[in-house]
Amino acid sequence: MTPRRRTRSDKGCPIAPHADRATPESATREISAALADAVVALGNGFLTHPHNAALRASLRACELSDRAYRDQLAWIAYRLLFVFIADDRGLLCQPDAEDGTQLRPIPARCLRSLAAGEPDPDASDLWDGFGRLASVLATPDRASDVTSRGEPSRLWDGASTPDLPGQPHPGGGRAVRLRNNDLLRAVRALEPVVSQANGQINGTAVLGLIYERLLELEPVVDVDACSFAWRSVGASGRRVRGSFYTPPELVEHVLDTALEPVVADRLSAAASPTERERAILGITVCDPAAGAGHFLIGAARRLATHLERTRSERDGGGAPGSPAAVRDVIANCLFGVDIDPIAATIGAVRLWLEAADPRTPLASLDHRVRVGDALLGATPEVLARGIPDDAFTARGGDAKPVASYYRRRNRAERSEGRHAVADGSHTKLVADAWCAAFAWRLHDTDRPDAIEGSPGAWDAITEGTLRALERDPETIPAWMRDEIERIASDRQFFHWHLEFPEVFAGPDSESGFDVVIGNPPFLNQLESATATARISAAIIAATTGGIAKGYADQSSAFLLLAARLTRPGGRVAMIQPQSLLAAKDARPVRTAVLERGALTHLWIATEQVFEGASVFTCAPTIHLGGPRRGALARTSTIERKPIGGVEIDCDALRKEETWAHLAAAAFGVPEFEHHAAGTVGDLADATADFRDQYYGLEGFLVESDALDHHTDDVDARYPPIVTTGLIDLARCDWSRRPARLLKRGWDAPRIDRARMRAEGALSEWIDRRLVPKIILATQTKVIEVYVDEPGRLVPSLPLITVQPRSRADLWRVAVALASPVGAALALRRYAGAGLTAQAIKLSAKQALALPIPANASAWDAAADLLRRAHATDRPEHPPEVLESFARASIDAFGVPRADAGPLFDWWAARLGIGDNAATRA
Repeated sequence: MTPRRRTRSDKGCPIAPHADRATPESATREISAALADAVVALGNGFLTHPHNAALRASLRACELSDRAYRDQLAWIAYRLLFVFIADDRGLLCQPDAEDGTQLRPIPARCLRSLAAGEPDPDASDLWDGFGRLASVLATPDRASDVTSRGEPSRLWDGASTPDLPGQPHPGGGRAVRLRNNDLLRAVRALEPVVSQANGQINGTAVLGLIYERLLELEPVVDVDACSFAWRSVGASGRRVRGSFYTPPELVEHVLDTALEPVVADRLSAAASPTERERAILGITVCDPAAGAGHFLIGAARRLATHLERTRSERDGGGAPGSPAAVRDVIANCLFGVDIDPIAATIGAVRLWLEAADPRTPLASLDHRVRVGDALLGATPEVLARGIPDDAFTARGGDAKPVASYYRRRNRAERSEGRHAVADGSHTKLVADAWCAAFAWRLHDTDRPDAIEGSPGAWDAITEGTLRALERDPETIPAWMRDEIERIASDRQFFHWHLEFPEVFAGPDSESGFDVVIGNPPFLNQLESATATARISAAIIAATTGGIAKGYADQSSAFLLLAARLTRPGGRVAMIQPQSLLAAKDARPVRTAVLERGALTHLWIATEQVFEGASVFTCAPTIHLGGPRRGALARTSTIERKPIGGVEIDCDALRKEETWAHLAAAAFGVPEFEHHAAGTVGDLADATADFRDQYYGLEGFLVESDALDHHTDDVDARYPPIVTTGLIDLARCDWSRRPARLLKRGWDAPRIDRARMRAEGALSEWIDRRLVPKIILATQTKVIEVYVDEPGRLVPSLPLITVQPRSRADLWRVAVALASPVGAALALRRYAGAGLTAQAIKLSAKQALALPIPANASAWDAAADLLRRAHATDRPEHPPEVLESFARASIDAFGVPRADAGPLFDWWAARLGIGDNAATRA
């Protein structure tokens, strides 16, 4: 990330002295390169060792993918890092007595000391020694510092590196070998990372930073050449996983607005130091997209600081910074989930290192930061309703007749009612089955007579199957139970009420976390072209009652999830793309969130704070069950500058089309009074064409220069077609600027109407567009319209066609749209819906909702000026006419003089008047 000045919190407890400080970009790059070099050393070493023929064969046959090989190498690199960091801190110990009261060190310095020496380069004794150490650390009851009774930590679980075992498989399989030289190259490469992690720059945050950087690299494996190398894919690799490092300033903001009010409420209700201690340790904090644990670490430090103060008050003083407070907070208060097992394990390791207690099992922290897809899981409510019919929709290779059959069968079985569940021991299998129903292959059935030509042994999970599982799983064929478990493992279903029963065991009024925070992945549409994505979208839609669906960003589903995971009185604060504020598909989420809570804080980015991500962000904070009327605190920029609070009515806001007006002040949109006589929709209709029209032009476009222009009806026979890049305010640059249509460049494109009538399907559509109209461009800094009074131009997607019902209103409607009043109101209402934070993106419906002026005579004067601006449509045209038009239109809306000047100045600056350039957003 670009380095930024770190600020102290202006609220709540001060930042702890050991809090992570922003890492210089050069240092981040350096230590990230060190990890990448270590992985290369390991990757090449395993490939070149003659003993590892089975590994090479697996890669050559694509049984082991390059990416899976990369991930297994990363696991080994992180195991080495953990050993070295824990060793430096004196935390690598194991019990020296049966009761675990005495600890003795596990020697780990040999690898690092030998890295400076000259061991036999071709031997593998160092790798064998590391394998033995790993075996100790992974064996239950032998190393209580890094295991819990009965299961190893994820970090040491051999299932993470099945193709690179350091010890022979229990079944007799051979372990891979690694020369001393290759292992020592990796060890030497990791030394700078260890130094940073144990130093004073950023502590264990470096572990998360370097992993996020590693996602920018793709592995390149050449088995024949026995080589492993990297290919840079830049930030796109992180975008695929939605993984971007959250700046410390934003972590602090989220903790200030969500965690601190909950702490204050709990402490104010406690009468004694002992009660206050219990109150702090009773606060539950969750990050449902925890990644490498940035938010959880911050929450741990905040809560530990409060706990230290309380204990100091109770005990009459004491040294701050007690490790015991951090350990107690981690053990009682923190919960996290992430879909990426490496990231989740890094988060757990960071918490373990923060606790600094060799007696604390690392596996116990695995239970605090779990692996799973937080959005894909069943709830008691959806299980009670049964499997919805929408689960049986043909996706991918499914057969539609089979899907229809199962839909009918499921509906009939669900109508028979539910039976009580006698035994809850198999509830996870039932919940997995509910989710798996959406992913089940619908290709045949076990009823040969059900669908002709589709006999077979397979069956789908319908309501009857679910009821049978609830009664007795043994009544379901073993293959079906195995398939449910396979699908659940592949898709990482995560059922919150089962994974964290201590949080969700009580009644609804008490169930849930106190604070849910985080920076969830921004992954574009919930619905995409892949069958896998459509299955996930269908599960999310079903579990949210259809609220999170359509083309909203997946992050909005996390916000909705957070609100549902939080108990009344708790707080939610999550970083979101600014599209949350205005996007049509996010409106159901906005409405649902405000039904459950009150919006108390809103942070708005006016800059791109995530390196490599073009999205502009915001961070709403919700008080669950909070007062319906109250103050909304607003801040902007990474420095969290106040932009003025406003009073809001959450019930009224819930009915608003967008929240964009709450962010407008951050972008300098002026506040002003105006008087309207109605809306554009009272006078006109508007249409935004679809992709069908766009692609229907293929084969019917011609260049103007190729035509005979000596005929009078060239425009009628070959009407010009314009794109959004050719439309500026009062100006059309068709034939003056090149255009791009259908992935081709054009100098002056036209449509061959005769051929379209004979061979195409858009003749009637063209006829409807060749009328007097207003063409409105999108993704602009002001509302840019061009009045096509002769009706000679055909607008292309995504231009909007506005057609007044009376031709006499053509220029008047254009004034209403193009006025600075319209631009400011559009940005206030819909900011965040465009490609950039300050772009105005309007739908046809939204354009019609803009106001029309109340002062008729001033309106007519503005229309005359706009007509003059069109009449002098040429590149060298001075801006005076547009300036006069803008001022006249402001007068037409009755904007007071004190507001009119700032409004005009804002509009003129965005248009670029003065440079004679209409600057695009």
